[in-house]
Amino acid sequence: MSPGDIIRKVDGKPIGKFEDLSALLAEKKPGDQVSVQLERKNKDLDERVELINISTDKKVVKAGLGVSIGEVRKVEPAVEDQEVKFVDTRIGGPSAGLMFTLEIYNQLTPGDLSKGYRIAGTGTIDENGTVGEIGGVQFKIVAAERQHADIFFVPVNNYDIAKAKADQIGSKMKLVKVQTAQEALEYLQQLEPKA
Repeated sequence: MSPGDIIRKVDGKPIGKFEDLSALLAEKKPGDQVSVQLERKNKDLDERVELINISTDKKVVKAGLGVSIGEVRKVEPAVEDQEVKFVDTRIGGPSAGLMFTLEIYNQLTPGDLSKGYRIAGTGTIDENGTVGEIGGVQFKIVAAERQHADIFFVPVNNYDIAKAKADQIGSKMKLVKVQTAQEALEYLQQLEPKA
């Protein structure tokens, strides 16, 4: 598989959204092989892919394709002048889901959610607002510390690894574990403005 490939089917079953792939691979184990039908540069391809362990927890085994999977969705604004635009930040991928969600909310509502704090975080986001775990959280903790973040939102399932890394590097960032985007919003809304 290559960057930009679009997965159409796995083992003959259509993949319409990210959850379809997760459900299909849930019963698989590392070393199993799956057939993948994909689209690359407008051409259909069939490949056999050996699954690998993609779990970030050493005690858990989770089979996956071994590539970062993103879901492409096009959202049309209901009100034309309320379209949200992002500066090209070279940030993307599923692990930016929570932070993109918070920024969209920030742009569409009055005031500034950050209240003067430097906010960082990570986590996938689904259509219900659930924040999912990501890989490499320890590296994101280091990067956020280097940028002098005050607060770091971390998915519940990544908290222990994030906390261990923050403690190891002597970070003073406040780590806030969240299961939903709503929890992150409520945390920010209750903050007193930074002095």
